[in-house]
Amino acid sequence: MDFIVGDMRVAIEAKATANVTSDHLKGLRRLVGDHPEVRRRVVVSLEGRAGKTPDGVEVLPAGEFLSEAVGRGPVLTRDVRTPARPTATPAR
Repeated sequence: MDFIVGDMRVAIEAKATANVTSDHLKGLRRLVGDHPEVRRRVVVSLEGRAGKTPDGVEVLPAGEFLSEAVGRGPVLTRDVRTPARPTATPAR
């Protein structure tokens, strides 16, 4: 699993392939078995168009995913324009 967003609400797997196969979906399918609270499962890939598997896994082209995530924001819950706060104090 590459990304978990919003306390297990969205699970995202990134694949550098133009042909997503059942083997690429194993992690997402296993995750939902352990965490039924996952509402959305997404594979981001180099596929030419969006699709959905019979069990509800969304397959999104990378460009479409980025447009959705950055443009409208339903995938990501944090405003990407807000700079992240540093987690450590720099050494002096």
